[in-house]
Amino acid sequence: MSILSHRRLSSKMAFVLGLCAVAMVAIATTGCIALHHRMLGDRTDKLRAIVSSAVSIAAGLDAMRAALSADGVELTLHRGAEIASTRAVNLEDCELDRLTLGSGRWLLIEPPFAPSAVALPQVIARLRGRGYEVIIAHPERCACFQSDPAMLADLVESGCLASVTAGSLVGRFGGSVKRFAEEMMSNELVHNVASDAHDARRRPPGIADELERVGWGAIVPWATIEVPAAILAGDAIPPRPPIPSPARRGRWAWSRRAAKPA
Repeated sequence: MSILSHRRLSSKMAFVLGLCAVAMVAIATTGCIALHHRMLGDRTDKLRAIVSSAVSIAAGLDAMRAALSADGVELTLHRGAEIASTRAVNLEDCELDRLTLGSGRWLLIEPPFAPSAVALPQVIARLRGRGYEVIIAHPERCACFQSDPAMLADLVESGCLASVTAGSLVGRFGGSVKRFAEEMMSNELVHNVASDAHDARRRPPGIADELERVGWGAIVPWATIEVPAAILAGDAIPPRPPIPSPARRGRWAWSRRAAKPA
């Protein structure tokens, strides 16, 4: 699943995203989620703007599709939004319905980057109680999971999916994030690997090459094609195939029954 992130479709941003889209096609990407980030505001006075943005996302997506078509760029764009966990529960179902990935019931939820997120399991439980399913965005980059990895394992066990950024696996976000992402992979806590592309240079698209570089090439069909297709269609998530795991040195305690790391 390639993710094309955007906040607003100004002329400059349209040019940057256009280059990113061309870069995606160059590496044989056929489709991506045009992921809107305007849902991430933390100030309470932005709530009204957040609600209205659910409507504007559709217009922005249509504009991007038209621009790519006019330029002959063969890339299918799917709707989506990354929603801050602190805001998701404040949105009505009519807004959340416009923010699901594709035509299914999956919401991409961004956890806090703070070292602690004690309320996150309750937030996710409330969303699932309202009939939505939850994908946890880039958990390997969130300090709350590095300090409490068992919380992430518990959320996955309860039915959440975890989406890791491909760049994390090759050290683009630092050594600690890389090691945590590797252990997530080895402990079968990853369901999707996304590009989280923001542009063609600083945060370029790329998934398969990164996975090949770290010895996880065998997971590419499942984590980048089969699972994303099921998410977008609202179908059942296909079972994980038996894939050998590259040997990794364990560091984090993934079970609350396990001893805490020294």
